[in-house]
Amino acid sequence: MIQFLFLKFSQKPNTVYKNEKREEEKTNHEEVSQNDPQTIFPTENELQNKPNDRKLKKCSEFGAVVTTTTNPRVQCLKKLQNPNEIDPPSTYYYTYPAVTDMLVSQFSNVDKADWVLCNTLYELEPEVVDWMTKIWPLRTIGPTIPSMYLDKRIEDDKEYGFCIFKPNSDACMKWLNNHPKGSVVYVSFGSLAALNAEQMEELAWGLRMSNSYFLWVVRASEEAKLPKNFVEETSEKGLVVHWCPQLEVLTHEAVGCFVTHCGWNSTLEALSLGVPMVAVPQWTDQPTNAKYIMDVWKMGLKAPADEKGLVKREAIENCIREIMEGERGKETEKCIQMEDIGQRSC
Repeated sequence: MIQFLFLKFSQKPNTVYKNEKREEEKTNHEEVSQNDPQTIFPTENELQNKPNDRKLKKCSEFGAVVTTTTNPRVQCLKKLQNPNEIDPPSTYYYTYPAVTDMLVSQFSNVDKADWVLCNTLYELEPEVVDWMTKIWPLRTIGPTIPSMYLDKRIEDDKEYGFCIFKPNSDACMKWLNNHPKGSVVYVSFGSLAALNAEQMEELAWGLRMSNSYFLWVVRASEEAKLPKNFVEETSEKGLVVHWCPQLEVLTHEAVGCFVTHCGWNSTLEALSLGVPMVAVPQWTDQPTNAKYIMDVWKMGLKAPADEKGLVKREAIENCIREIMEGERGKETEKCIQMEDIGQRSC
């Protein structure tokens, strides 16, 4: 769930940690490693298969998953009453070994860091932060969202400083300006997640059946997966774009719901800006984030998948309607509370 930035400095910090056994001398100030959002845990079986794998051993200090046939347990996620609902991480290891190896390798030099900076905030996950602080010299620095969307103390700080794709900003904002408060469902699966054609069709039909206005980000590389004539047939209700300025969209009063893949950046943005979510997680940390969104932070619903992993149109429709029209959508107090926490953390 957390983004990590490992730093080491020329001088040792004054803070003393309970488990601190560090060398007195440190050399040149440098960034040691940066990690993507992740919840990667080596399983007991993986450690048995690779007993001498230094990277897996190092990652196991972050939080091992002890896997049995019937009871996979995520030990460090104390707040989850039923962590069995999260897919066992061994699935990711064997399905995406190159990605997992890349992520795990970034923990190989964590002992060289004087600080481990995390893009989270204590109020959001105090148990996890407290636990990790006993292992690493942790500092929470989140949410790392441009100031103008939170406390506004840094004038004109509206962007992260880079953008992978060119957003259709004018079209998005003009379209949103023409819709009532809380009436629009915003849909985006980030810059990396790729749904298969069957899931794209189910999502498209779910949006259509919900009868809500929707703004859907479909990257150019994914556009061919849309159902035939979908854009034309839904033009009165929806707008499909290749990319959009997400922070501007999430802060627009017309947006009442965010259908998301639960990537950590998107999750943290929605939490900090008080936007309820429909969680459709795909891989890595996303199932864990979705579990927290629904059961811990109570900021949305997780769309249930069938036995094949497909989220059907009816599930998507029901979740959207529950947030946009039902009791979940009326629980604005929780959204305001989360937004307030995000702003106070700055």
